[in-house]
Amino acid sequence: MITEDTKNILVADDSMFFRKRLGDILTDAGHLVEYARDGTQAIEMLKAKPKGLDLMTLDLDLPDVTGFQILQWMKKEGIIGQPPVIVISSIFQKNGVRERLARLGAAYFLTKDFSPQELILHSNRILFSEKAAHGIHQRERVPVTIPVDFGSNDG
Repeated sequence: MITEDTKNILVADDSMFFRKRLGDILTDAGHLVEYARDGTQAIEMLKAKPKGLDLMTLDLDLPDVTGFQILQWMKKEGIIGQPPVIVISSIFQKNGVRERLARLGAAYFLTKDFSPQELILHSNRILFSEKAAHGIHQRERVPVTIPVDFGSNDG
């Protein structure tokens, strides 16, 4: 478990594989995860828990109500950013998608080829922004690479 400061996260994706993948990563990081398999269910959960969700991951290509439509609904209802939304989608080649998502209030965009570390990094930046802003537990990070030779039979 990465954090002891558990947050409530909604994962909205029509693919069972990606719901499970996202849920496993976020649960392993110490969070509680709920799932929506389509846009209608995601909106119902947002309505049912207006202040009970700390973050939502959202697929753009949902079968009934698209991720874009959910963001538009959130903006119209005045709840954009409550919870913050990380869009995770395979739609990444179309011009203007990122700009459109930013205008609709999405906090971040990841393509579905993300690494677990990317998801945790961006989730934590959003979920714990107050800690980062106040310098709590902030330390300089230095990238390190360690060469390994798997071909050697020494020793």
